[in-house]
Amino acid sequence: MTNYKIKHGDMELWLILAALGKGEQRKNPDDFTRNPDGSLPVKFEVGGVELDFSNVAKRIEDSIDSLVMNKAQQLLNTKYSRLINEIEDIQNRLEDQKATLFK
Repeated sequence: MTNYKIKHGDMELWLILAALGKGEQRKNPDDFTRNPDGSLPVKFEVGGVELDFSNVAKRIEDSIDSLVMNKAQQLLNTKYSRLINEIEDIQNRLEDQKATLFK
């Protein structure tokens, strides 16, 4: 069992909120049993075997970070390519202008 202290914006909180459900099926977080320090006891179990909740959240967060990093690299590469093309276009126009003016 893990004791989870609620921190706004972390993956563990997102997982808990997602697991609460939506609409009329949503469970009420006010019904949670809390530890004296305000943390929530979390037990993540599959087939009677307890799993580490923080490992799940960490793996999801790492996967999302990796996807974001890859997308950012893609966008940066696209931007660099466009800038290089624009610079080459400016260079070509300057060379054409020079050739026209200084014949």
